[in-house]
Amino acid sequence: TLSENGTVLVNGKPFFPVIGYNVYPDEYSRVELTGVNTVIGIFTYYVNALKTSLDMAHLCGLKVIVPLDQKLAVNIESIRKIVNELRDHPAVLAWKVMENPTANKIALENLINAYLEIRTLDTIHPVFLSESSEDQFEKWAKVTDILCTSVYPLPNLPVTEIGNVVRSAQLAVKSIKPVWTNLQTYHLPFSPDQNYLPDIEEVRHMAYQAMFAGSQGIGYYSFHDEGYWLEASELWSGLTEFRNELGLIIDLMDSAQLVERYENQVRWALWNKNESETYVIALNEAAEERQIDIPVSFERFNS
Repeated sequence: TLSENGTVLVNGKPFFPVIGYNVYPDEYSRVELTGVNTVIGIFTYYVNALKTSLDMAHLCGLKVIVPLDQKLAVNIESIRKIVNELRDHPAVLAWKVMENPTANKIALENLINAYLEIRTLDTIHPVFLSESSEDQFEKWAKVTDILCTSVYPLPNLPVTEIGNVVRSAQLAVKSIKPVWTNLQTYHLPFSPDQNYLPDIEEVRHMAYQAMFAGSQGIGYYSFHDEGYWLEASELWSGLTEFRNELGLIIDLMDSAQLVERYENQVRWALWNKNESETYVIALNEAAEERQIDIPVSFERFNS
């Protein structure tokens, strides 16, 4: 379920989803190496096939966002059957009603009907929707419980676009619904340089931007796409190394006191976790090096 502040609760405890897109079921046992704890389920009309994939995810300790999108999003009977039969499965985290409704030219009325049907059948699991058109965030935020941004900037836009997009989404949901953020982990098609793959420093930068801007979940898009396979790319080892760092920051966001500032195009955050631990992250959003002073009270460490 979702808490009042938009945090996902699993068995009553805070859960920060790290989502893997286009993950094949035979890869479920390996995605945890990158810190992924949630996957987008397989696309199929067959409930038994969906249930089998949910069983596999559950055995691997993963949660699943079950897709109802594309043609299913306008087919109420299909939605009713899937939700009715799978809503009690322990792997279900949310229902994915649509991906990029603007690009797919989906009528708002269809998603209103789909949302109402899902929430009538299942009052526990939230509805999830992702959108790539920033100017349409407010429109689609009305028909989902969770709005996920799907903007992939590199190499055409500055890497700092991620934080801007998340803040825009926060305004669109009026800070009363959670915003999640997909990060670019694949070659962007149709770009001037189709071979451009973000490196791990760029992915780290995007992840921190998202979390600084208030994102309560992140996704890695994608594990597979048009012949691309994340596990075979040079980015895979970087993501596995980033896993523990990401886990630490998620833990700090859930449990520690945060002091945050923005100055001279640098965002920095300081977390006081307990009487003996302080963590600092500085995120440079300028095109050149910056120097800042971050005050840390060492009186906390005197005992």
